[in-house]
Amino acid sequence: MKKAEYEQYVLLSGSVAPKCVCGNLELLDIKKKAPEKIYTYACLHTTGEGAPEADELLRQVQAYHKVGFDGMKLLFGKPELRKAYGVSLCDECYDPMYDFLEQNDIPVLLHSNDPVEFWDKERILKWAIDAGYYCDETYPSHEQIREETIGILKKHPKRNMTIAHIFFLSNSDRYDLAEELLETYPNLTFDLCPGWEMYEGFERDERWRGFIQKYAGRLIYGTDISGSDWEGRIECLRSSLETDAVYMNPDGYRCKGLKLSDEALKKIYRDTYRSVIQPGNPKPIDDKAVKEEYLPIALEWTKRMYPDPAEQEKIKEKLLALVEK
Repeated sequence: MKKAEYEQYVLLSGSVAPKCVCGNLELLDIKKKAPEKIYTYACLHTTGEGAPEADELLRQVQAYHKVGFDGMKLLFGKPELRKAYGVSLCDECYDPMYDFLEQNDIPVLLHSNDPVEFWDKERILKWAIDAGYYCDETYPSHEQIREETIGILKKHPKRNMTIAHIFFLSNSDRYDLAEELLETYPNLTFDLCPGWEMYEGFERDERWRGFIQKYAGRLIYGTDISGSDWEGRIECLRSSLETDAVYMNPDGYRCKGLKLSDEALKKIYRDTYRSVIQPGNPKPIDDKAVKEEYLPIALEWTKRMYPDPAEQEKIKEKLLALVEK
C-alpha cells in the first residue's frame, strides 16, 4: 500500500470458500496498524449448502457493525455459491439482513455473476477452466443471476450498494442496462475491478468510454488483488484508465486504454468512495465487541465447518491469538 502511494484504502475479507473463518479477524489485525487509513469490509460465514439462514445473516451483520467494520463484502452472486444455495438472490431469506444494512447505511460490495463466456465452453479461457469457473447446465444462467440481482435493487432501491466488476455488463454488451441502472438507483455504484474482460467490452462498443466519463462519480477503482504479483496488475490497470495504450495482460486479455480525463480519474480513484459510498473516516475497532459479539460467532462456525477436533483446536488458537492482539 505504501509503494502504491494510497492515502486510504479498502480491504475486503472473503474467499468463496465457506471455511474462511479467520479472514475477518485478520483484517481487523491489519486495520489496527493504520486505523486512519484502512476501511475493512467483513464477509459472512455460511455453509454453502442450501439457503442461508435469515436470522444468522442478520446476527452476523449486526455483530460486524458493532465491532467496527466499515462495510460488507457479499459473494452470494458468484455462480458456484448461487448454485450451492439454491435460492434466488432476492429471496426473502436475505431481507432482514438488507433491511438492517439499509437502515444503518452500511456500504455493501456485491459480487454478482461472472464473465458471460464462463458459460460457454468454446469461449472460456484455460485459466478460468483450471480455476473451476466453467458453468455447465447445472448452474443458473448468466441472465438469471443478473435479473435476480436487479430484483435486490427493486426490493431495496435506496441500498448503498456497489456491484463489482461493473456487473459484467460491458463483457455481455449491455451498455443500455448499465445506464438504466445508474439512472434508476441513486445509491448504486459499480467498481472497475478487473475482470480484464471488461476492457474487451469497452473496445467493442466505444460508448463505454463516454459512459465512464459521464458516470465517473458513480464508479470506483479497485484491483482485485489477493496476493503476490500485484505490481503488474496495478501497472496494467492504471495504464488502461490513464492512457490509450494497448496492454496484453498475463491472462491473455487485450486492454485498450480509455485515457480518461483527470477529472474522471480523480472521481474514480478517490471522490466517489469518499462522497457517495463512505463520507466518513474508517470506523474505530471496538475490542470489547470483538470479544463479546464476534468471537463467539467465529468459534461457532469453526465447529460447524471443521469436523476434525484437532483442526478445530488449531483454528481456535489462531482466532484467540488474533483477538488478544
